[in-house]
Amino acid sequence: MGKSFAKNKENPPKETKKATLKEALSDLKEATDKYKLQKEKRAETDKFMNHWKSRKPMANIDFPVQGTEEKYTEFTPERDVVCFLTNWQKGNYGQMAKQICFFRMNLIWVKKQEESEKFLTKRI
Repeated sequence: MGKSFAKNKENPPKETKKATLKEALSDLKEATDKYKLQKEKRAETDKFMNHWKSRKPMANIDFPVQGTEEKYTEFTPERDVVCFLTNWQKGNYGQMAKQICFFRMNLIWVKKQEESEKFLTKRI
């Protein structure tokens, strides 16, 4: 007997339970609520991006030279840098990776949400 067969004999895979209609509808409602929240967050981010203007920030005038993330204005590159460096100091490489990949993944996530919304609105 191979190791994988013996392992499955000791710990057989869990059987997946089929969801009832009530559970499926509850899951759908939860997913819809999450989608709405994500859409609101995206709209808020879009609002900031649409009002973006090129600037030449000056240290100690436009932003503090040092301090915690909360001391920096939200949705600014300075705050993102402080967040990234704070995670680096703490050795939180997972959060650093998330921050690096955020925009790429966010674009993919938005596309999938929009596809789902189009599909569901046709069905409902």
